[in-house]
Amino acid sequence: MKIKFAWPNTREWEDAVRLAKEKYVQSFNAKTSPNPTCFVVGILPDESGTETVAACAGLTFADSRQLFSEQYLPLPIEQHIQQAENQSVERNAIVEVGSLASVYPQAGSELARLMPLICWCIGMRYFICTSTVQLRKLLTKLNIAFKPLLVVEQQNLSENMVERWGSYYEQQPETGYVCIAQHATNFGSHTGLFMFENLVIKAKLPPKQNPVTAKKDKEDDYAMA
Repeated sequence: MKIKFAWPNTREWEDAVRLAKEKYVQSFNAKTSPNPTCFVVGILPDESGTETVAACAGLTFADSRQLFSEQYLPLPIEQHIQQAENQSVERNAIVEVGSLASVYPQAGSELARLMPLICWCIGMRYFICTSTVQLRKLLTKLNIAFKPLLVVEQQNLSENMVERWGSYYEQQPETGYVCIAQHATNFGSHTGLFMFENLVIKAKLPPKQNPVTAKKDKEDDYAMA
């Protein structure tokens, strides 16, 4: 399975939106309108050999807008995580994972297995999601530590929202997060399973130094050369 990012106004994006909508109708009779920043898609050839989206997960960056799951929370997500982790948490270090759907269960499982690694690769420290009982069981099976913050109570939602989402809120959804750094030791288990075909890395450099220090560092660079 080929895994890549799909951005708006691309065929893969439209296929992912369609897959997510269809899956939520089939599973919960829910009428959804997926609109993440981008999708992570798993692509497999169909019977004719044409590449198709077999699994998808939407990513929405917290510094770009209010996250869907934040409507269930009394505080912004970074404040909840900060209280739970007892350390400072920046909003730009959080991404929401949603609209997880697949044609084949194994394709969806592989995408979920990779999510901590994918989020780590794009510079995130936490990902937030609202998960059903079934998804939480999958995360546990994949050794992904989901930390619940709040149980979504159906009586706290508007009638319109409950109606649009069908039986979804009967699946005991919980909003919570995953601390990506705590899964770094699990990345070794992926060795040999996945391969990057095209790798472009953007490094976060330290703050600009004063001229004296910068000159000293430059001299050290020449010395090492």
